[in-house]
Amino acid sequence: MRILFLASEVVPFVKTGGLADVVGSLPKALKKLGHEVAIALPYYRQVKEKGFPAERIAEGLKIPLAGKDLSVNIYQTYQPETEIPTFLVDYPPFFDRQELYTKGGAEFADNAERYALFNRAILEGLPQFNFVPEVLHLNDWHTGLVWPYLQEYYRRKDFYKYISAIFTIHNLGYQGHWSPRVFGKISLPKKYLKKEYLGDDSGWAMIKGGFLCPVVNTVSPQYAQEIQTPEFGGGLDRDLRQIKDKLFGVINGIDYNEWSPQTDEFIPSRFSRSDISGKKICRNYLQKELGLPENQQSFLVGVVSRLSPQKGFDIFSKVAEKFLQQEVQLVVLGTGEARYERIFRKLFAKYPQKCTVAITYNNALAHRIYAGCDAFLMPSRYEPCGLSQMIAMAYGTVPVVRATGGLADTVKDFNDAPTGELQKNSATGFSFTEYHYNALYSALERALFTFENKKIWSRLMDNCFAQDFSWDESAKKYAELYTIAEEKINKTSP
Repeated sequence: MRILFLASEVVPFVKTGGLADVVGSLPKALKKLGHEVAIALPYYRQVKEKGFPAERIAEGLKIPLAGKDLSVNIYQTYQPETEIPTFLVDYPPFFDRQELYTKGGAEFADNAERYALFNRAILEGLPQFNFVPEVLHLNDWHTGLVWPYLQEYYRRKDFYKYISAIFTIHNLGYQGHWSPRVFGKISLPKKYLKKEYLGDDSGWAMIKGGFLCPVVNTVSPQYAQEIQTPEFGGGLDRDLRQIKDKLFGVINGIDYNEWSPQTDEFIPSRFSRSDISGKKICRNYLQKELGLPENQQSFLVGVVSRLSPQKGFDIFSKVAEKFLQQEVQLVVLGTGEARYERIFRKLFAKYPQKCTVAITYNNALAHRIYAGCDAFLMPSRYEPCGLSQMIAMAYGTVPVVRATGGLADTVKDFNDAPTGELQKNSATGFSFTEYHYNALYSALERALFTFENKKIWSRLMDNCFAQDFSWDESAKKYAELYTIAEEKINKTSP
């Protein structure tokens, strides 16, 4: 099958979050299964600066937007190593900017128009591509207008008659919500402002265009259920319940070519499930690198995260000092909201021998944190899938998580039974359910207590090493969804 991915960011071209990792990795796994795949994204300044060789394949496409016909070019390059064709929509007034989505922390006022243009330009340019897709794989709100445009303006043309689509919700917290005034700029009929299309009580949401696709999925089975509830539905739970028969959950994978202690170029000593001696070297190196005492008895906990309310730092901030008064060390890497950056800086100032904080993005350091820590903390309010807990387990680093979304699907809680045995010999971490600081602290205490029993902790580490979160199985499930999407469009097309 031929699948064209559309996304606002893709590794290695440009990245701000996990979406880029997923769309950078899943096509590779599908190609291994024998499918033909290609990728499309905007031709941002950041992509141009990386110098990927690109050939112009479509010039002067006229895209109607806000009452004007905008002239757009499309270039083709290839994803390095995989040689997967990658199409780049070039319109400098929209995409030649210092950041992808925001300026000074505030969202660009014209983001609706920017991604509307990206969506329609790909559809307009498809006949000039050397790749004719059977299924479009759309990702998050930035691609939510592809299906409405396809149905309204292209479906009746022979070239587009049998093209189907699936839409993946990576994070329902981001919906592309706009006022009715902005709707007039995206060149869709007014009927799309109705609630059964894109509309709601206060405007319209671009993500709802994706809900109209033949197949919709999100990135873990648990999250697919959660988003149908008022607590996690972000105001769209009713819409999602209405499409529950075509709503699926497929857990993300991780790329073991990048995240493996056996091959990792960023860590001081490589190790494996059968020989973990290098993990101790990584631990000592990390402590020394970050100015912490090289204390082998301390429980070394890592955080690599966006610092935001979603990630649970509001409840962690209430117990952080209490936790640091134990025989522990804390390593934090990330950027985000100023209030959380301040919280962690204050912890570092007060407990410099127990806490170190790097308010930055540093990929090499992230690798060393995953490799060198004993445990990895993710107390998320909600987590559609999460990659960090899976990466941590690949390095034998035990996750401590809230049981929500993909965290519930991937981390098996260690029940601290009186026998001291691992529950069913399959536990991989520590989890808590109630979103409350006391529940979080209880999970941290259980982890610390268990860490002191080296025999049991070693077994937990071994269980982590044994997990397989490769993209291979997920890719097979996506292939099944593509087949469903294709069958649906074949039944309805004339």
